[in-house]
Amino acid sequence: MNPIALIALLLEWVMLVSVAAASVFTNNTWLYRRPHLGVILWFAAFATAGVATALAVFIAFSSAFEAWLATDSNDPWVAIAASFAPWLMLAIGGISLALVTQKMEQNLEPNTRQKADALKLLPPSDSYKSIPIITVATDEPLALSFGKSVDAEHSRILISQGALDVLTDDELLAVMEHEYFHLKSRHWLPSSSAKVISLLSFRVITSRLLAREVSLLLELAADKNSATKHNRSALRSALTKLAGESPNRELRLRLAHLQDIEGTATN
Repeated sequence: MNPIALIALLLEWVMLVSVAAASVFTNNTWLYRRPHLGVILWFAAFATAGVATALAVFIAFSSAFEAWLATDSNDPWVAIAASFAPWLMLAIGGISLALVTQKMEQNLEPNTRQKADALKLLPPSDSYKSIPIITVATDEPLALSFGKSVDAEHSRILISQGALDVLTDDELLAVMEHEYFHLKSRHWLPSSSAKVISLLSFRVITSRLLAREVSLLLELAADKNSATKHNRSALRSALTKLAGESPNRELRLRLAHLQDIEGTATN
């Protein structure tokens, strides 16, 4: 196949994946009910686009090198001009992707999460399933985990004093199970991978959507586990308290997902 035509097909695939992933995988209720499948599909789509991009660049380099070797022929200027064609095709593809990115910017709502301005960590006060619980001396309601797995030496669950003041025992237990599931499932790996991809291709809207949607899907997976293991309404009640008066998009979707789980259990 002509290398120019092959580059065009590869770039068309990258465009198709970028548009399809943003349109089909985002705000997809069916996928939100199957968060782990959603994470796999996002990474699979992005992997194929990455391979197609790398292959297109490789073909462009190969074509340019072959044209350079042919410059001693009877008409070297034709060979030299032909070597620019693959790069021109890549440039057109890059411009097209930039225009698509600009059009899809509206789909990317900032996903800011409230954080305390200054966190004063107190010594471990308790543990949940062998994971030390660290109390954060702040009135802002916070709950999070850090570490690579439940077996990692430095894994911790952080809970703020503000959260402890407003959560009931059932709600606190549901939050602990949610954070524990992040560690148990090693959610740091897909989360970190999505962030690295987003940083490396920050100008591509789909990479930012990847980071946002993977983060949401991991939260939905942890929510589902907590809701099915404990009081089904406890985690939704806890999130409502932690979200405050103006929950962001992620929290609104998580609350709707938990309400759906409760309705399914009732039926």
